[in-house]
Amino acid sequence: MCLILKRYGLGQVTGDRYSAEWVVSAFREHGVHYQQSARSKSEIYLEVVPQFATGAVQLLDNRALLNELRQLERRTGQTRDVIDHPPRGRDDLANAVCGALLHAVRSGPADLSDASLVSASELRAERDDHLVADLGYAGEILDPFDSPFLGDFNDYQS
Repeated sequence: MCLILKRYGLGQVTGDRYSAEWVVSAFREHGVHYQQSARSKSEIYLEVVPQFATGAVQLLDNRALLNELRQLERRTGQTRDVIDHPPRGRDDLANAVCGALLHAVRSGPADLSDASLVSASELRAERDDHLVADLGYAGEILDPFDSPFLGDFNDYQS
């Protein structure tokens, strides 16, 4: 993960409190500062509900992500509501997407007036160069799930 972050010039990442100090130190060993989120995943979910309810955001048509979001359960408590996945469920994608969404909403619109934009064909060519350089893979990826990057990720999708 740190190699990918560095490729994009990122030296800091924000994430949940999974495995506490182990994750923080593992990122630190590779020169990336891991900032633990000030909000729990339940708090993040509660804060992004209005974005979904008003149609202010659109999501990619990713079956695993949409399934995780649909399966989230809201439980009302005496002091606060809790949103979480059901027993033996998963919410890793939902957690990451909602955290990024909340960060984007709180950051406000980006000023792209001075941005250097890249065309889709340039991005594709760059991706193919990285595939060849990183993995020795020169084949065309026609199906997004037919990628040498996925490996064990396919197990997660099932």
